[in-house]
Amino acid sequence: MSKEREKKFPVQKLVTITMVCIIVAVIIGIYLTSPESQVQGSSFPSPKAWWTKRISDDFHTAGRLSDREIKYASEAGFKSIISLFNFTEGSQANAGRNLPSSAESRVIAGLAAIPMEVLSTDPVNFDNLDDFMIFKTTAAALPRPTLVAGVNSYVSTLFTVLYLVSQSEMNPDASPAYTIDDVFSIGQAFGHDYTTQSILDFIAQAIGESTRIGVHSITSIPSTRQQYWHAKPVTADWFVAGQIYSKHMPLMEAAGFKSIINVRRGVTVKPQGTPSQEEVTLLNIIDRTGTYANGGRQSTARLLESRIDPNKPNNYISPTSTVNYESTNPGEFGDEIGYNETMESEYINGNTDFMYYHLPVGGQYKYNLETFIVFKEVFKEALTHGPVLVHCRTGYRASLFTLAVAGYLNCKDSSWAIETAHRLGYHFTEQNTPAEYKLFKDALDGQASKECSPVNTQGNVAVDTGPVSMAAKFTTSSGMMSMLIGFLICCIYY
Repeated sequence: MSKEREKKFPVQKLVTITMVCIIVAVIIGIYLTSPESQVQGSSFPSPKAWWTKRISDDFHTAGRLSDREIKYASEAGFKSIISLFNFTEGSQANAGRNLPSSAESRVIAGLAAIPMEVLSTDPVNFDNLDDFMIFKTTAAALPRPTLVAGVNSYVSTLFTVLYLVSQSEMNPDASPAYTIDDVFSIGQAFGHDYTTQSILDFIAQAIGESTRIGVHSITSIPSTRQQYWHAKPVTADWFVAGQIYSKHMPLMEAAGFKSIINVRRGVTVKPQGTPSQEEVTLLNIIDRTGTYANGGRQSTARLLESRIDPNKPNNYISPTSTVNYESTNPGEFGDEIGYNETMESEYINGNTDFMYYHLPVGGQYKYNLETFIVFKEVFKEALTHGPVLVHCRTGYRASLFTLAVAGYLNCKDSSWAIETAHRLGYHFTEQNTPAEYKLFKDALDGQASKECSPVNTQGNVAVDTGPVSMAAKFTTSSGMMSMLIGFLICCIYY
């Protein structure tokens, strides 16, 4: 080998190693941010916990949890649960839902392998800080992310935000920092009014300085909406949700909803009638693995290989289950293949007084202005009957089109829609979700023909996470960190 070639060889080897490491880094980055690498799928929380309200990365809130919701919380990636109230008895009165007592809930949480702490034996006392101080101590000690549950999400959200404010005051360098204004803005995002005098006095005690509480204008959302605390408000008349349960229908009626708009795909999609069933949520089964791939998601072989925890006991599913996974879920309108929209429409039309509309997103219906124009007219028709609940699987598609229509009708621009979606937990950006971002821009900016109305002109919102595109994964901190880890591993190896 010549001296000239000997000098070039190390450079060529370095280039080759560098290229190999970059490829390895990308592969690891993809894997570590893929659904297959995480219990909760490609985002947190997963479709199983769309009903939680995101307050921060470490804390989400909810109302009283059913047995299934406790299990869903664990499978979604929560590491602990705090129940603010000790329910001494179970209840079947809540629309036929299985609402276990707190003692029963802790047994269920044990099966789900998630720590659960139960606090007060009485309704929360706002005359003093005793209950809040117990909550602060408990929240500080538990592993995170933590789900904080109450009767509905009113008190759980108040306590959680006040806790974050107190932590920010103790650590001025904390990021993000929470202030007293966040108590009202986050509460408003989920339809909670914390401006009554008793609550203002309580907040003043909690932060130790009443003069810091300013005047806060709150958009009025009827308290009856809290009957169905799972939904998230866009305005007083527009709410969004993930997949609704058959047993929740009486709750939704009590909350005052008059129409349901479903934007999930049907059993088939036009124009060829192609099978298009989406996944149905199943206990101890990973989400987002594909309805039809490899013999079908609900085939025995696929179910066995896609269990979240192969070592779960059979009684985790039910006391009489002979397997440790769920194979069907009719309560969320699932059949032996996946989610079946026909089952949902037949149930609603046959058992409730709701007006039901099906506007599938998929097939010829894309995230674009043409779809918006078609949907807008149906949304307007639904609103003539009263408050509307729009749902999909996680609330992502529902929030996209509801915000677009509500913004259009109420003279809002795309920045309002994007900000409101973010407060709800649905994140639309030009870089990561270009089609959705463009829909907002096309529908809400520069439209001279907006049908502005003096009604519902104040829209405020709440939180979940939509699907993450492959390109977007590399702009997230987890994606970038995964790639860096891969690169370093490769460099160390060589």
